[in-house]
Amino acid sequence: MARFNKIAALDPIDLDNFINKFVANFITNSSTRTIITAFYVFLLEDAERIVELRLKSTEGSSIGPIISHLFNGSLIFESLLKMLYPKKDNGAPVKTLRDIFSTRTFQTDFGMGFQTKATSFQEILNGIHDNSLLTAFCTTAKVRNTTGHNLIWDNIFDTLANYESVMHQIVNALLFVIERKFIR
Repeated sequence: MARFNKIAALDPIDLDNFINKFVANFITNSSTRTIITAFYVFLLEDAERIVELRLKSTEGSSIGPIISHLFNGSLIFESLLKMLYPKKDNGAPVKTLRDIFSTRTFQTDFGMGFQTKATSFQEILNGIHDNSLLTAFCTTAKVRNTTGHNLIWDNIFDTLANYESVMHQIVNALLFVIERKFIR
């Protein structure tokens, strides 16, 4: 939260508001409790992925755990949005992030113009220009849609900074949603 508070042009998120206005709403319901536990696991697992990347052999290592970790974070993002925006404008249930991003209610809350597709992790990394809501949402949507369909991708994780850049964007996306829809 401290990192996010420094880069976001928002009122700071403090631990009390995070717990009382976000966590408390989800923890009492067994169906939404999963989002909280998944979010905590996602944040805690970051340290393991960093150690793993530091210990990789000179020949490289499998990026499977990294992909799974980033996918889980983006799936939490998608789950939060599906809960907040369950219907398309025509009343049909949303099925994809693109469906959500196309609804008038989402666009009123967050704007429009979010890209959801990428053909490589390098393309995702190249799209990270700042810590804006737009960058965070686009990065997270691209990670979700890229990693959700295949485990074989280009390995941009040869440097720890690349992993951290993508990871921070996913956390930013989650905290932007939490701040705007639960804390504000």
